[in-house]
Amino acid sequence: MASEGEKRESAYQTGVRCMQQQDPHLAVEWFQTAAEYGDARAMRALGRIYETGHGVDPDTALMKSWYEKAAEAGSLEAMCELANHLYEGVLIEREVKPALYWYERAAMGGVKDAAFMLGSLYYEGKDVTKAPKKAERWWKEAAQLGHTRALNNLAWLYAQKEGGAAKAYAYYEEAARLNDADAQVNLGHMLFTGKDVGQDIYEALHWWQKAAEQGHPLAKKNVKKAKRKRRLERILRPFQKKR
Repeated sequence: MASEGEKRESAYQTGVRCMQQQDPHLAVEWFQTAAEYGDARAMRALGRIYETGHGVDPDTALMKSWYEKAAEAGSLEAMCELANHLYEGVLIEREVKPALYWYERAAMGGVKDAAFMLGSLYYEGKDVTKAPKKAERWWKEAAQLGHTRALNNLAWLYAQKEGGAAKAYAYYEEAARLNDADAQVNLGHMLFTGKDVGQDIYEALHWWQKAAEQGHPLAKKNVKKAKRKRRLERILRPFQKKR
């Protein structure tokens, strides 16, 4: 005889297969069965189904209810999604305090988007008391989880501080290596100007080309600028050696 855990897992996986087979009505039945056994994944899936109206009539009340149940059952993803809905107030009533609560719960559980959002809110002082140190702390949490916008923001913060160029460079480089186009442009700028770091036109060109390949408009302009600078250096190099 199957255990309760086995029944829960079987019901959830059957619901997943039903969604893959484009049978959302049957999926809802199986997810509800799994949810009755306490499966947070199934609760979150039901929240998503009622949010998107995939195969069912959209129902924001049911969406919120299932996201809340999933969050309370420990789904970190549901915590962040519920927080987003509560904070944005588009599909459901806007409630800032509960949103902050769920953002923090999700962030403490390792959800990088939640940590980034908290950092942004505390930095801007929007709906919370402005707290730059808290902002930096949460951005660092998000950055450690590989959130490229958090890495960019930290780099910008340190670039404004006296003696912070080395840390700014390190954060930009980390985000650039994660293929973030904005970071690649910013890193290229630091290398091209050589401000507070060693100038390296060739390395700047490398990062700008990476960003340009992703369609970054400023990077495309900067590539042309770096190539002109590189050509000029090649022309002047023989004369510089004679001095």
